[in-house]
Amino acid sequence: MPRVVHPQKVNLIKGVVDEGDLIGRRVFHVTEYVVAGGSDGGRVFQVETGKGALLREVTGARMLSNEDETVFVEVNVDPTSKRDVLASISGKVDGAIRSVVYKAKYGHVGLALFEPPDTHVHIVEVEPPSPKLIDYVEVSRREGLLRRDTRFSCSVVNVLELIDRENRLILPCRIMEVKGGVTLDEDVANIERAKGSFTLLGCPVTLATVKELNPRLKVKLVDMCPVHLARRIKSDADFYMVRCCRASIHGTLSYHAGRRKVIALQWSPSLEEFLDAIYHGST
Repeated sequence: MPRVVHPQKVNLIKGVVDEGDLIGRRVFHVTEYVVAGGSDGGRVFQVETGKGALLREVTGARMLSNEDETVFVEVNVDPTSKRDVLASISGKVDGAIRSVVYKAKYGHVGLALFEPPDTHVHIVEVEPPSPKLIDYVEVSRREGLLRRDTRFSCSVVNVLELIDRENRLILPCRIMEVKGGVTLDEDVANIERAKGSFTLLGCPVTLATVKELNPRLKVKLVDMCPVHLARRIKSDADFYMVRCCRASIHGTLSYHAGRRKVIALQWSPSLEEFLDAIYHGST
């Protein structure tokens, strides 16, 4: 993570089992994870199920953590409050631990999944406005929501340095605070009527939007897409994390920059989405 799994998605069984032992076992239809064992040790599996009503057969299983990588704890928090859960358990995650099984209020048992030890995340952001993901790193550290050995590095690109002022500007939105430009969120009618040449500060999605509004407009694209910028920035990180407007349409996406992943979050992600993306990038 940290990825905090809702207790309804966690099925508990006694005894130590292997992946093959779970195939054919019937679980509730909402089950996505199985915890096998007890407080003295256990294994965590991610499972797939077939079709059915309330009970479904497990058709596939993958072990996420073994006995040495799983810890059981009790916390006095609401199990659906992910932020409170993480603040209560992240300090217990060290060494090889990848999964924390927690018993919380109301008798519920939930699960939190963590990235490998010493994971390195490189964040690529653009400004203006101020970078959101970098703020999330600071908030997460301050509130104890991360494993302590997860590392972050950052590259921030000032997009105003990418453009020249020979042509009139089209910008994705007004919050970029660039004087003299028209924006897709406020000036649609002006863009539809515009003639001549423009420089578009955006990405292929914004270019397609402008062309849909005014197919005859001459547009020079200055690509500020953080996914594309990440592919040009060298880092020894395990993966990159960025924000991307395609993710605002499709949800969190995974791209590649050479041998490394680029995890793309929506343009205005929540803190929980940011934390979940750390685990997503390591899987």
